[in-house]
Amino acid sequence: MVYPTGIKCIACRVPIPADNTYSLCRECFNAIKFIKKGCELCGKPLPEIYHEQRCPVCEDAEYGFDMALCCAEYTDEMHRLIYALKYGGRTYMAADLASIMADKLEYEGATCEIIVSVPLSKSRLRRRGFNQAGLIAEELSRITGWQHIDAAERLRDTQFLSGLSRHERRSELSGVFRINSEYKEQIEGKKILIVDDIFTTGATVSELARILKQEGAARVYAICLATGRNIY
Repeated sequence: MVYPTGIKCIACRVPIPADNTYSLCRECFNAIKFIKKGCELCGKPLPEIYHEQRCPVCEDAEYGFDMALCCAEYTDEMHRLIYALKYGGRTYMAADLASIMADKLEYEGATCEIIVSVPLSKSRLRRRGFNQAGLIAEELSRITGWQHIDAAERLRDTQFLSGLSRHERRSELSGVFRINSEYKEQIEGKKILIVDDIFTTGATVSELARILKQEGAARVYAICLATGRNIY
């Protein structure tokens, strides 16, 4: 009652009708490039004229996950939304961003049993005060009914991965995650969905998926809000 949601666009802050999709004004909604045709492995957008189901980058790629879904291209609009949540402290946006993910899962016909969010290191969690992936995962759990568990732990800080090569990212992330022992029985034999905000090369969710499979997960999928286009 004191801080109502859905009365202003979460991107540009102009007043909107309460029933607007994802709490976005028409202009901001239309500016987002939702991915309808994505690579069957990494989820990055494929050109309409491209007739294969897998992008050339993924022909020889090895990922820990079975499939990744990406909701939208990483445009200025998506950058603004994600950074407003991560660094602007606008945690209420997690519900609308989770709705974007839920609609993508429904569009692709994807189902899972357990949701796991990509964890922050303890030092970054203290500085930020919350894990944006965890907030989105909690809201996604509420929408889908799939259980969200904090099964993964990040053992150390990593340097920011932007600017690193695929090999350097993989090396930087090696040994960075572990699964808390109290959750190992819960993930064994289950279909797991990893939630993160941005998919660049997929190194982060791939490493977490690999650890989840080592602990007995049957299949591991990933969903991310935004990704860039591959350049062929």
